[in-house]
Amino acid sequence: MDSGTLVNVFHFPGVVANLYGADVGSLAFHGQGAESELEYQPVSRFFIRAGYTYLNAKVNQSFSSSALSVLSGGFAETNPAYPKVPVGDSPFIGGRPFRRPPNTGYLAVQYTGTRLTTALKGAFASRSDDSTFLDYADLAGTNSLILPNRDLDFGYAKLDANVMYAVQKRITVFTELDNLLGQQHIGPIGYPALPFTVRAGLKVRIGGE
Repeated sequence: MDSGTLVNVFHFPGVVANLYGADVGSLAFHGQGAESELEYQPVSRFFIRAGYTYLNAKVNQSFSSSALSVLSGGFAETNPAYPKVPVGDSPFIGGRPFRRPPNTGYLAVQYTGTRLTTALKGAFASRSDDSTFLDYADLAGTNSLILPNRDLDFGYAKLDANVMYAVQKRITVFTELDNLLGQQHIGPIGYPALPFTVRAGLKVRIGGE
């Protein structure tokens, strides 16, 4: 936090503010929304489950450096490429909390047979606010690496499938297909998910009846 904010907002002595500085990163927000879920079993071995959640969350108070600089008469940080768009390492008052997408959902379809078991599972999310946290981090010491917070994180549809087959009572072969669409599905920007991956194996049970 800059010394001016410490003096004007928190009333620190000027000598202390200039000497030590401070890191502040707390905020308060409220959220309202709705959840829905559907379960359906058309036959005894086939099961479908799906759900959807809507979240309307807004920041009420923020003690982040970027928000406090505005309250104390300063200016929010900006990227030179987006001169009229304020950016910060924390969400501004009235904005959405970081990494909380307003729309999320899931889907699961499963078949369980005597020998064969298979399932398809999906997780879905819309875009969400975030920050790169790279203010003043480029070679020129400017904010070209910090991007507008709004909808910075990717939305995604992550689909996984698995199949298991009991060859014998004690022997089962299986395969898992993860991220069928190859989409990035980890929230924080800069941490990409694994692409489409396949795992397969053999399970052998020893002992027991």
